[in-house]
Amino acid sequence: MSSSPPTSNAHPELRASYSNASTTPATSSEPFVLASPLPSVPSSSSSSSPPPTAYLAALRSAVVATQLQINEALTARMEEDKAREAAAATEGGAAAAGNSASNKKRQKVPAPAVDEDAEEENYGEEVVEED
Repeated sequence: MSSSPPTSNAHPELRASYSNASTTPATSSEPFVLASPLPSVPSSSSSSSPPPTAYLAALRSAVVATQLQINEALTARMEEDKAREAAAATEGGAAAAGNSASNKKRQKVPAPAVDEDAEEENYGEEVVEED
């Protein structure tokens, strides 16, 4: 996230952009950009001018709102990814079950437990396990 520098021609705004660098089609998603307008930055030409508290309050509010929007968007994408993975696992399991009678003799191995909190916290990031 970055706050665009104030210029005389443009209104300042808080902009956040997201793009997924994954090359795997199943995990790639469309980038998005969020922008929140900010009030003009007060000029500090005089030493007696009050601090820009209104601007800073608006900036803080915009940051919090942008964080909420980002979390909502990424959570929705995470849910879509989970649904896609579950559908693929269901389709793969149904196809494998009909292949032969030897499948009946095989024991079903439970899937490893998924830490939902860790998944959500690290969504969209590469997690490297430490030794």
